[in-house]
Amino acid sequence: MNKALLIILLTASLLIISVISMMVLRVCPPQGPWPMPPWCGPSQLIPGQEAIIHFWLTIPYNISVNSLSIVHDGIIKNMNSASDLSYETSINATTGEVINYYYRLNNFNSTSNKLEVIKLDQEVYDYITTGFNPDLPKDFIFGVNMFDTWGGNYNFLMFENTRDHIKDSLKRVAATGSSEVYVHDFLMTNKTGINHTNYEFINEVFTNDYRDESMTQEDMNNLAQEAVNNELSIGWRLNLHFIDIGEFIGSSDITGGLQEVFNEFNQPKTEAWVRHFFQEYNQTLIQKAGMLNQAGFNYMVITPNFMNPRFHPHESLANELWKDLINNLKQVFNGEVGIIVDRYGFLEGNNGDEDWTQYDYYETADRVYYNIYNLIAEYEVDSVTGSNLEDSFNDLLNELEARATEHDINLTLMATFYSYERAINELPVEFNDVNNPAIKSLKRDWKEQALVYESLLQAVEGRELINGLVMNSYWWDNAMYPDSANTRIDISPSTRNKPAEAVFQKWAYSN
Repeated sequence: MNKALLIILLTASLLIISVISMMVLRVCPPQGPWPMPPWCGPSQLIPGQEAIIHFWLTIPYNISVNSLSIVHDGIIKNMNSASDLSYETSINATTGEVINYYYRLNNFNSTSNKLEVIKLDQEVYDYITTGFNPDLPKDFIFGVNMFDTWGGNYNFLMFENTRDHIKDSLKRVAATGSSEVYVHDFLMTNKTGINHTNYEFINEVFTNDYRDESMTQEDMNNLAQEAVNNELSIGWRLNLHFIDIGEFIGSSDITGGLQEVFNEFNQPKTEAWVRHFFQEYNQTLIQKAGMLNQAGFNYMVITPNFMNPRFHPHESLANELWKDLINNLKQVFNGEVGIIVDRYGFLEGNNGDEDWTQYDYYETADRVYYNIYNLIAEYEVDSVTGSNLEDSFNDLLNELEARATEHDINLTLMATFYSYERAINELPVEFNDVNNPAIKSLKRDWKEQALVYESLLQAVEGRELINGLVMNSYWWDNAMYPDSANTRIDISPSTRNKPAEAVFQKWAYSN
């Protein structure tokens, strides 16, 4: 029997036995954002327990602070400087209590807020927009890209499903000040292996790796309707799998295994492979466009995520086939078609696998996006300070605008900033690889992530060709490591329930 299949069957058997045992013994999983089993019932925090609330506040960079305090239920408490443009303090409270509070900056009082104490050790990340009128490009867009998963088990606890969080997550996205949200669909090939030229794209199924699946028409309808309910535009993205993801179940080195896969996947392609890919991809996207039209989606971002093919040495052919694909979609899709350019290829003309000087197909798209995960080598900072980061981002954006001018396009930035120490100088990590010692050893640094967003947005001011910022990998619920110990959300790029979310809100609501 295939090793991966055997692992899947054993995993499924153990899961079924575990669930039955939990039901018989009335054992409940830990509290979290996932639904509780029917035999558990709702769990309530005991009211009246002593608790402590930590407040963190980000302020506009153009404000001089003479005094800053938090006023809660008539009590005034000074706030202390925490780092660049941020202040913090803590207050005592009791669980179940509702605290009324506002901030007093110099002689200005912020809007009053209410906070229910639901944890013994609770953190609050807030912002003030007093006197802030950033010089961002006209019609600058703020958006959120949800974490690239769909369906069940995204926290690896088997009780959670993205479908259960459509309403609360899109409401949360709207609360960031965003005007658009992006979600990910999934497809796989019907034949495993990388170099086949007779495969078809088929729906991804949950049982392949007990995570991620293709969206149904009902899923798309529900997402689009909830976007409308929250006054959001909604975009569709697609993850492609050319391999059997189930092979990585239980691996102690997901990162290393995937690197081997990508090394093979990025090898030179034959002309037959290139033509077959675009033939299948064209048919698939035309079908998806019909579903998205029916639901009412606004954007199709058609650059594949996860396994995005390289077409060397047939870049010229691929360029024309990309143009054909974009034009075909424009004829059938009611919204806008978007392309994500390669971060190295677009900037430097070559990404190590392809000659990007032969590509201009993205000029055909309605929107063009550029990913920023970290500072590439020539822009790295020696020390992570606001001034150093802003200088580096200015240098990077100068180069990006020069390329954008050459191709007569605007760029929407997609930011994927991780939240561990000095992550801005490092390559992205697989934060789900919790058994990897290297991942275990990473130390979270949420304030640095917030500083990175602040510095990038300051560098965007005064520019004309950067038309938006999309915050990537936003989590589908409020789970956080170590409470949800199967995935290190604390070091992930998700800003949900982290200081960077407040920085994003400060700029979005001031725009």
